[in-house]
Amino acid sequence: MGLGLPTGGDSGAFVPYCKWNSKAGRFYKKTDDGDKEVKNLTAIFDLHGIKTGNFKFMAGQAPVSNFDSSVGACDAEGGEGFKRGFYVLLYAEKALDGLREFSSNAGACNDGMNDLYAAFEAAPECKAGKYPVVKLVDGEAIESQHGTNFKPVFEIVKWVDDPGVFNSNKSGNGSASQSESPESSASPSDDDDEEF
Repeated sequence: MGLGLPTGGDSGAFVPYCKWNSKAGRFYKKTDDGDKEVKNLTAIFDLHGIKTGNFKFMAGQAPVSNFDSSVGACDAEGGEGFKRGFYVLLYAEKALDGLREFSSNAGACNDGMNDLYAAFEAAPECKAGKYPVVKLVDGEAIESQHGTNFKPVFEIVKWVDDPGVFNSNKSGNGSASQSESPESSASPSDDDDEEF
């Protein structure tokens, strides 16, 4: 019986990140020139493949992620510096330059994701295997012991078929997989105003 480890240089493609800055109330994507603000974010969220767990983010280092056995199970190992959070893949050719990973353990961001996931789970389109096209509508100011933070306010604006860019098993244990842009309605031509 083998170990099931990847061989050679094929250990999985790197997926660049995007993030919500709870202090500024703004969304950013990583570029070669640093983080760039994304205005008017609309993207397909792989909520079928979302992961929850304990996360540790430290400046200048890759995050450490310990995932739950299933979404919301709260059984991931934690420790000093770890907080509950989520990991999800997003896709938007125009706004995000393709596939991105989005994760956070910030309370305000978790609040916004909890609201989005509740709307996703309640929709009949979710049960039919459709993927939500999500718009970032606003950042809602929340006062706390740490000052003012902003909760992302997401809205599902439509539903689409699987765009073919997520490697998700639809049980909350999906894994990131970089792939070519699909030749579908999710991949618009350069002159299209609306991406989805």
